[in-house]
Amino acid sequence: MAFNFRLKTLLTMRKRMEEAAEMKLTSLVHKRDRAKKAFENEHTRLEEARKDMEKRMEQGIVSDEFQFKWLQISHLEKRCKELAAALEEAEIELSQGRIELQQRHVETELVSNLRERDLKRYLQEVDRQLQKELDDIAALRHNRLKGNSR
Repeated sequence: MAFNFRLKTLLTMRKRMEEAAEMKLTSLVHKRDRAKKAFENEHTRLEEARKDMEKRMEQGIVSDEFQFKWLQISHLEKRCKELAAALEEAEIELSQGRIELQQRHVETELVSNLRERDLKRYLQEVDRQLQKELDDIAALRHNRLKGNSR
């Protein structure tokens, strides 16, 4: 008699769902990392543009160049805000992905614990049957020895 877990299909499904949540989390981490890198790059460009503007203003700057730099800085600030929002959204998605993975892990662990409990019961039953067979063999042997000694 082989061990047959009655919820094997459910356990397999839960494990696959957990694996899918892990893969999703991995992609969300990469998405967040890309958003962070893009924000950092754009922020660096903004800081460089501001420093360049200050330097040029100290040296004296013509109005056309001032207007161009001002528009450039405004564009970079707008882009930084957009990238910051995208980064924040990616962080929220990542947090949700972690929560989802944790839930999937708990669900898998629950069914896995049921399997372990059923396996333990099965092994106890096998041990009881084996002990019963050994007791029967010992009783038969005892009866034979009693019968031969008469």
